[in-house]
Amino acid sequence: MTPAEILAAIDERAAVDAQFAEHVAARRDAQIAAALSAGRTKPVPTEIGAGTILAALGEGGGAFLDALVAIGESNRNVYWTMDLIRQGRLRIDLPATRAGMQGLAAAVPSLAPAVQALMTIGVEPDPIPAELVTSALDHRDTPEPEAPVVAVNAFVRVRAPFDSAYTATYRVIASSGDVVHLEGVDPAFAPQFLEVV
Repeated sequence: MTPAEILAAIDERAAVDAQFAEHVAARRDAQIAAALSAGRTKPVPTEIGAGTILAALGEGGGAFLDALVAIGESNRNVYWTMDLIRQGRLRIDLPATRAGMQGLAAAVPSLAPAVQALMTIGVEPDPIPAELVTSALDHRDTPEPEAPVVAVNAFVRVRAPFDSAYTATYRVIASSGDVVHLEGVDPAFAPQFLEVV
């Protein structure tokens, strides 16, 4: 999350949750981060097959797979999905797969509980670090600097609020104007968070 997104989430939650608002007023940043992180997940590459489905759904797993086979007789997308399930190669983490599963749950409500159980596969917790909350709150009234033009092969330092996590000087390996990729660093940065050295 960007600092602006963190601040927006804090303000939105504080407006409706008195206890959360107390944490904000008292600057209990760890509690703020924990509250904002509750339920946040991110997809992780995960292939599943019939065995995973049977294990996740227990006794209802076989009936769920049978229902998919029956639906696949008239729905080619479900037919080919079953082929991937048989091979153990259905990527449950992909947005298209998850959207298709939600569509199946809406179209066949009796399958909705099984779909919801399977939607817990292929994701992991995505907590917001307390350090990012602290930095966003510390810089709440600081205007964001103009986005610099950052050329490939330039050397940069990361600005607040991310400077505490990324303290080195980095080489730019790709730049599209609004997103800059740094050598040896996984997240990309908006140019306004970089300072050319």
